[in-house]
Amino acid sequence: MFRGNTILINFFDSISDKRCGGLERNERTVFFLAERRLVLCGKKKTGLDFVLDFFVSFFHQGKNEKNNRGQNKPSPHRNPCKTASVQSNRLVIGNPLGYNRFRAAAIFVFIASLIGSVGCGTGSKKHQDLSTDTTMSLIVREWSKKINEYPDNDEYYLERALALTKDHQYDLALNDIDEAITIQPSNVAYYLQKGDILFAANKTKGALEAYKLALKKFPRNEEALYKIGQFNLFVKKYPEAERNLRDLVRLNNSRADAFFLLGTVYKEMNDTVKALKEYLNCITVDPDFYNSYIQMGILLSEKNDTNAVAYFTNALRIDEFSDEAYYGRGLMYQKMGKTKLAVHDYRKTADINPTHKMAYYNIGNINAELGKYDMALEQFQIAVKFAPEFSNAWNRIAQIYELKGEYGKSKKYYEKCLQIDPNFQLAKEGLDRIVKRNKT
Repeated sequence: MFRGNTILINFFDSISDKRCGGLERNERTVFFLAERRLVLCGKKKTGLDFVLDFFVSFFHQGKNEKNNRGQNKPSPHRNPCKTASVQSNRLVIGNPLGYNRFRAAAIFVFIASLIGSVGCGTGSKKHQDLSTDTTMSLIVREWSKKINEYPDNDEYYLERALALTKDHQYDLALNDIDEAITIQPSNVAYYLQKGDILFAANKTKGALEAYKLALKKFPRNEEALYKIGQFNLFVKKYPEAERNLRDLVRLNNSRADAFFLLGTVYKEMNDTVKALKEYLNCITVDPDFYNSYIQMGILLSEKNDTNAVAYFTNALRIDEFSDEAYYGRGLMYQKMGKTKLAVHDYRKTADINPTHKMAYYNIGNINAELGKYDMALEQFQIAVKFAPEFSNAWNRIAQIYELKGEYGKSKKYYEKCLQIDPNFQLAKEGLDRIVKRNKT
């Protein structure tokens, strides 16, 4: 059904008896025939059918009134100047004012008929049948079957929109979410989902407009505030994000996710003190908020604060298979000189994530510092196996061979490092040393 039809039907449904009370009977006929026409749109009646429906109905109305009151006799209960009769197969309205009101209503009916004809005759986005389209995923086709059976179910359009978004069919997804909004305009989640679809389609301006529209229609909606704050953080509009999220926590100070985003805003603004405060607020509200523990661990580790270990340990309490928590704690142990604990955590990191280049690189560095050059080389070589462009590891390989007195190999790996990064200063200096040694 054409989208305009649903809007008009909703309008008709909203007409109360009180509002209709000011209309004459013929005018009520106009409005409710229009409603009937739109509801029957699915039967594919044409605009002409509808106009004929109206005049036939009005003719019978006038005929019944004439039979009830007698030929051209006014009803004792009605104003005689507003009675209707049929003369020579044409409609006559006695009162010019009544005629004008009737003519306006008739025009409305005709326009509604045209809209209905467009919806029925040419097909519409709402009734777009994807159930047999083999280019679509199975889940899209299944939801399409449900939509074909229940074309006014807004939740089905939402579900198909989600499936289409997952398949990167963004235009079709937007059509469906628009239909859901048309059917159920009081559901804020649909406006927010539209913003999410636009964001996924890289239409960031449209996404922000959708989120703002949701907030305008539902001024105290928490999710709308959160989405706008999250969006502004993403596009690096940090003051705006801060303001949105502050409004949210004032509205509801139990939103751990809002405190987390606030912490991230301050982190991006390089205000470590405020960031730590908001991350702490987050885990005060929700003691199992994993990401806050990770971020606090990282910030404290950067300050060489040993309390970082406790936050990474709490993160592991929540997720025992977190490679980032093991790596972060291992790095802090390494800074603290606790090399055995550091190597243990780095190995756990590599067990969970076998391609984690930094875990191998740091184990290699620890072994090199302990004079275990062969073990160090082994770890650096594993690192470049998973990350061939890892210039730091190639430089360390060259340095280890230089320390071992294998200058030919050292020169080879310094050159390899400089092929990847021609501005790597330590590799330049190392290569110069090898070249000078060879000349002497």
